[in-house]
Amino acid sequence: MRLVDLQRSAIRLLTTASRTESFQQLAQQHGVKGIKVGPYGKLFTDLDPTLTSSKGRVKKAGD
Repeated sequence: MRLVDLQRSAIRLLTTASRTESFQQLAQQHGVKGIKVGPYGKLFTDLDPTLTSSKGRVKKAGD
């Protein structure tokens, strides 16, 4: 593993961790201001749905 790969992995890990409620609680315990965490789904508002569903009557095979 190259150093740049290790650095990239560390950045991704820290970015993900910093978006958790646990990280926000830890920051508050240590008096760090400005850490606000919202619902994870709100980070991605412009994604196209990949799955759709519909409700319908259950039918036996052959009907």
